[in-house]
Amino acid sequence: MGVPYRLISQFDVPRGVTQRTYPVPGDATHLLLDTTRGRLFMTNLGNSVERLDLFTGAIDSVPLVAPGYRMAEAWDGRLFVLLPNGDMNLVDADKAVVLTTFRLHSIGSLLAFRSSTSDLIFAGGSALVRYGYDPAAMTLTLMQELPTTTGNCTDLALSPDESRLAVSCFFSLGQTYSDAIDDLNSDDFTASNGQWKTIDTPSGAAFSPDGRYFASTNYRDSTMLFDAKSHALIATQPLVDCPQRDWVAVSFSRGSRILYTASACVNMGVNVAWWVVP
Repeated sequence: MGVPYRLISQFDVPRGVTQRTYPVPGDATHLLLDTTRGRLFMTNLGNSVERLDLFTGAIDSVPLVAPGYRMAEAWDGRLFVLLPNGDMNLVDADKAVVLTTFRLHSIGSLLAFRSSTSDLIFAGGSALVRYGYDPAAMTLTLMQELPTTTGNCTDLALSPDESRLAVSCFFSLGQTYSDAIDDLNSDDFTASNGQWKTIDTPSGAAFSPDGRYFASTNYRDSTMLFDAKSHALIATQPLVDCPQRDWVAVSFSRGSRILYTASACVNMGVNVAWWVVP
C-alpha cells in the first residue's frame, strides 16, 4: 500500500476528504511535503528547518547558518535549503544535521532536484541554472546557464520522466498560471510550451507519479487538479479557511490516487489535507 495510504487508514477515512492541523513554531517561508516518508519540512524566519512527522505530530528542528526560504529533496533523502544570501545548506534530513554549505550567490530563488541526472535546477531570475550534484563528495559543479523568460515565480515541479519543468508564476493581476517547459535538454527556455490557468497567485505545484495529473495550489483558497496533457481542469478542492496564508505545498501519493496539500496559516499552524483523486 505504501506510506501515503497509511495516512488515510490512520484516521479511518477510506475515501473522500480529511485533514489534520499541526501546531508548528513560527510562520512559514516554505513548505515541502515528503508523502513517501510521511513527513513535512518547513522553513521560517528562524535559523532552522522544522521536520514534522505526519503520523505522530512530532517536530524536530535542524539548525541552519541563516534563515532558509526554499527547499528541494534529493533521492538520497538529503535536503537542499536555499538561504537569503544565495548560499545553500545541504542537510541530512534523517540525522537532522547540516552537512555542508555551498557558496552559490544569487543564482535563482527556486530550486528542484532532478534524480535521473543528479542535478539541481535553479530558476526564478533571468536564467535557468543547472548544477551537477556528487553525493559522495558533496560537491556541486556548474553545468548549464541559459536565459529564460519568467514573471514572479513561486515553485518548480518536474514531470515524472523529468523531461518537463512546470514553473508556477504570475505576470500581472488577473493573469496567473503555471508555465510548462517541455524539454529540459533544450537550449531555449524563453518559449512557453503550454499552461495551466489558475484563479489566483499560485503557490505549490506537482505532477502525479503516473504523469496523468498536474496540481496547483494558490494562496487564496484552493487546490486545482488538471489533466497534465490536455491542461483541462478536473476538480477544485478548497483549502482550510485562514485570515493569512504563508505557503501552500502539494504532493501526490506514489500511486497517484491521493492528493495532499499542506497549508501554513499565520498563528494557526499547518493544516494537512488529503483527498482521493476523482
